[in-house]
Amino acid sequence: MKCNTQEGAAHILINELKSRMLTKSSVLPGTSNQEWIYFIDSGGQPQFQEVLQAFIPNTSVLLLVFKLTEKLCDIPQMQYQKSEALYNLGHYALSNEEILIRLARMIRCSSESSMQICLAGTYYDEYDKMDTPSETIEEKDQQLKKIFSFCKNSVVFNNSTFQKVLFPLNGLQAEEGKFDDPVVCQLRSSITSSPNAIQIDVPLRWHAFELAIQAEARKMGTQVLSLEKCIEISEALNFPPDDVIPALTFLSNYNLIFYYSSLLPNVVFTTPQVLLDKVTELIERVYQLSNPEKSANKPDAVRGEYETMKDSGIISTQILKDFPKHYVPDLFTEDDLVKIFQYLYIFAHLENGKYFMPALLPPFTPTELDQLLNPSTPPLLFHFEDSCAPAGLFCALVVCLASHLTGWEVHHDIKPLNGVKSNA
Repeated sequence: MKCNTQEGAAHILINELKSRMLTKSSVLPGTSNQEWIYFIDSGGQPQFQEVLQAFIPNTSVLLLVFKLTEKLCDIPQMQYQKSEALYNLGHYALSNEEILIRLARMIRCSSESSMQICLAGTYYDEYDKMDTPSETIEEKDQQLKKIFSFCKNSVVFNNSTFQKVLFPLNGLQAEEGKFDDPVVCQLRSSITSSPNAIQIDVPLRWHAFELAIQAEARKMGTQVLSLEKCIEISEALNFPPDDVIPALTFLSNYNLIFYYSSLLPNVVFTTPQVLLDKVTELIERVYQLSNPEKSANKPDAVRGEYETMKDSGIISTQILKDFPKHYVPDLFTEDDLVKIFQYLYIFAHLENGKYFMPALLPPFTPTELDQLLNPSTPPLLFHFEDSCAPAGLFCALVVCLASHLTGWEVHHDIKPLNGVKSNA
């Protein structure tokens, strides 16, 4: 994002502010252009795709990452890695090419039209060892240009050539402490110099306030602060008290922090990653329960409420208590998390402390869906002229129906599909 800073701020924060700038150039006396990039990391599995848009509604850059060692027409293996544990989740229903198109269309139609799309290929080190790649980088680049022709004005081109859209990366270099990869520099330069980069006028005092609350959160070992603490921080910066809530609201609108003033007026999340982590915990546990041999939980422990969560996407309050990360006593509890997830149409309240989270359910293939459809029941049909539903629409719709209409029930184990229990 490009931000134009125009006001003075506390001197103690200027150095930290400058350290986060990618470039600096004088514009007018007393003003300067500051450019920086904020990354929000999420899993690429379908369950994450269904809830991601609730947290980042105004996406500036969509970075799509895929393996250079696979062909675009290949159907990839769906895996999830946590620490040293690798969970095999079966194969996607779509090919790499179809996944890329679906993601770009889904998120692009839910975001501002100026959103940029960057295409990065990883595992370059393994690709480089292949004697005869089944698909070369040049062939992939040509295919990607055709695939994304529907939004070619949004695709970021490599500044070094202005001909290629693919950025081949070796992620292991960062682990080895090498941060001067020329391709990474080209990617950063291409993003920040793009005419589609979002430009925001931000008072420097407000950005300094953001840095200050993040610094205080790190000092306290948390990512959740009270409004009172933020006001206390503002007073140390000679920040007008009446500007605190407008500043928090502004920063929240650009996903730099999260602040739900009408829902939890005393709670400030200093990073969007807090709520994404809470989603990740639930999805990870479903993955673990689906692969008991890779989990610390023994197969006989997959029962009761956790089995219901795995099979039906139904979560109890007790399950939410089992994941204490980010909770702060008397400030942010599992009950507050429920309020936010209901507000974002991630949870639907059922009864007796039970909640339905459709995003936890595994996706069906078209063939499996055909087996589930009842010809005598007319479908609820939505048509989009661009052939793509906005990201998260299906889960949000199900939550909305389950939350606001009476007489609805959540059923599972409708019938076996190839000997495996199904969900709906």
